[in-house]
Amino acid sequence: PTFRSFQLASELRYDTRLKMADWMRENLPAEAKLYINGEGYSSDFRAGEFEVYPLSRTKPQYFEVGYLRSSGKDYLLLSSLAYDRFFFQPGTPDFFRERFEQIFERLPLVKEMKPEFGTYGFHNPTLRLYALNEPALDQARARMK
Repeated sequence: PTFRSFQLASELRYDTRLKMADWMRENLPAEAKLYINGEGYSSDFRAGEFEVYPLSRTKPQYFEVGYLRSSGKDYLLLSSLAYDRFFFQPGTPDFFRERFEQIFERLPLVKEMKPEFGTYGFHNPTLRLYALNEPALDQARARMK
C-alpha cells in the first residue's frame, strides 16, 4: 500500500488535466473552438485561450457524432471522469454509453493523455481530444510536426 500510495501521489501535482492543457496550448491555434465534456473533470483554460463550450448531458444531441461534426466546433475534449461511469456503473443509461462508443470509433483521435499510475479520486483522468472537422485535424497534425 505504501508503494502504491507513493505512485499515485507522484502524479497529483502535475496531473493529466494540466498536461493536456499545456499540450493543447502548444499545439492548437488560440482561436480553436472546443467542446468539453465534464468541465470540472477536464482541463481548464484561461479566458481568451480557446473558445470553450460545455457539452451538457441535458442536451443529448450534443453527443451524436453527426451533430458534433456539423456544430462548427473544432475539437472535442473528453474526460474519463465524466464518461467512465457509463461503462462501469450498473444502471446507467445505455444511450450515453452507445454515444461515447460512437465517438471513440468514428471521430479522429488527436491526442490522448493517460496517467502512468492510474486515476485516483478526482485526479489524473484519461483525457481524449478529438478533431470534429478536417481543417482542425490538419491544423493539429501540422503543428505537431
